[in-house]
Amino acid sequence: MFLVFSSFIYRRVPDLSDEDYQNQITYLMNLFSHSISFVKANKILDSFNVLTFFKNQQDYQEFLLYIKSQKYWIDLSEERNREWGDIQTPLHLVDIIYQILLQLEFTPNIIIEPTFGDGNFILFTDSYFPKIELIYGIEISKIHKWNFIISLLIKLSDKTKLKNKLKYMLYTEDFFKHDFSDIEKISNSAELLIIGNPPWITVSELSSLNSKNIPMKFNKKQFRGIESITGKSNFDISESIIVQLINLFSEKKGKIALLCKNIVINNILKDLLRTQYKIGNIVSYSLDLQKEFGKKCDASLLILDLNSRENYGICEVRDIYYPNNLIKKIGWFENKFVSNIEKYTKTNFLDGKSSFIWRQGIKHDCSKVLELKHNEEGKLFNKLGESVEVEEELIYPLMKSSDLREFNINSTNRRILLTQMALNQDTLSIEMNFPKAWKYLQNHSQYFNRRKSIVYKNNLPFSIFGVGKYAFSPFKVAISGMYKKPKFAFINEIDNKPVIFDDTCYYLSFNSYKEAVFTCSILNSRICLDFLDSITFIDSKRPYTKEVLMRINLQELSNQLNFTDLKKIWNQHCFNNRKNLSEKDYYPFKNKVVKMKD
Repeated sequence: MFLVFSSFIYRRVPDLSDEDYQNQITYLMNLFSHSISFVKANKILDSFNVLTFFKNQQDYQEFLLYIKSQKYWIDLSEERNREWGDIQTPLHLVDIIYQILLQLEFTPNIIIEPTFGDGNFILFTDSYFPKIELIYGIEISKIHKWNFIISLLIKLSDKTKLKNKLKYMLYTEDFFKHDFSDIEKISNSAELLIIGNPPWITVSELSSLNSKNIPMKFNKKQFRGIESITGKSNFDISESIIVQLINLFSEKKGKIALLCKNIVINNILKDLLRTQYKIGNIVSYSLDLQKEFGKKCDASLLILDLNSRENYGICEVRDIYYPNNLIKKIGWFENKFVSNIEKYTKTNFLDGKSSFIWRQGIKHDCSKVLELKHNEEGKLFNKLGESVEVEEELIYPLMKSSDLREFNINSTNRRILLTQMALNQDTLSIEMNFPKAWKYLQNHSQYFNRRKSIVYKNNLPFSIFGVGKYAFSPFKVAISGMYKKPKFAFINEIDNKPVIFDDTCYYLSFNSYKEAVFTCSILNSRICLDFLDSITFIDSKRPYTKEVLMRINLQELSNQLNFTDLKKIWNQHCFNNRKNLSEKDYYPFKNKVVKMKD
């Protein structure tokens, strides 16, 4: 049993010699036994200035069994890790974060960690801030709390470590149910540091795990019914934790320093004008999450001042490894929320309303059945590997986000079976007009019945969304909503049929070849791309949405570009399918954009 402890303690308390840590482990184990009650155990902990720990005898007995089982520092199951959004912060990253706080000349009296885990943030806090008087921690997992207390007691077994009288108040509770009234009273005159790494998981992920660790309010931002249905009300648990901490402590003195996804920081910033939180001097320090946690995600250290309005609504973006280097500023500029204030000041004249209407592609949630491909012999197969024979009238070329990589795309091997040509069109007519397709759909009805989205509930059988007259125009300009860098593509008909897009794409429809080419060209101009870069947050799951694209003022954009500029764009993208387009063609296009704007 002692070898299990010693191998970990050596890593957690590196200044101990082999002999010292073995002696301290033995000392720790002798402190506790089955013969004492949880009351006596708490008195022992109280002598180490740990003021709150075991709630009852059962809690204490579970702790003893955990020690004897030799499962110290055991990994939780993968699902349990997912449920708590469990990502323990490595000690070297903790050191980087504290060095940044020291560089800011910040000296707190009280540390609060809302989800302390194994305690990497609070185990050595006094090494950085010797004037710390109290560490206040909450952790929902008993195992994490036990791991921390074992490390802490071994560290503090040398009584000289207690000379600063640092006290610990540790709670095994759900953050969302915890009563903060005691710390609110204590912290009235103190300098607070709220630090940590809240759970990296969303409400929808928790729901899929049937978890009970969910905030009371799902629809945190009061979204309309349809927005809640389509996913806008989904949010990270960490966002809810940070917002609650701001609400609780924004009137106090001190700082918040929390690791979280960039999308969480963006959401908090975006809400500032509505909420009027008393926070200021907001800085986001980006980090390499793959390097630190082995995760693919855009995340940062968020640091902000409590009880301040300095630089309100603006967030500096820096690199956590080079904190003195300013990358950019994001936030509010003249009542617009933007991702690069400097670029926006140079391109904000393009911020308006599009003359043309952007549409989202087809939503069907049944790709195994409706999305098809031709094999080398030209036969259609679905994603189940089955040969498909249906009426050609219902089959259309299909493009997805991954296809939209070039300026001009003339081919695709993908096909889609369209069950409707207009929203709410009666799908039962397929049985009479297209019997092969009807039979195919009936044979695969179980896949349609499994669709979870509420938009299909009580709707027509085999229904789809995002279809209308606009979907069948011969020429289109399309963009992937998912990629980090925008690329607008001009799409012509394929096999004399208009191209259909899936719902990861957004597009404009045209009956005129010239209008489509000119629109695609000006959208790919440097000035337009810079404008998009200034208003889009590429760390979002879907940076380019209809809302974003509709902000591009095509009238102003076309005024900035002459025909020579367009030819340069064509040459840059090796676009040769110009059909003798001339300068004389460009002016009627610009005039039409102006008239549509008016």
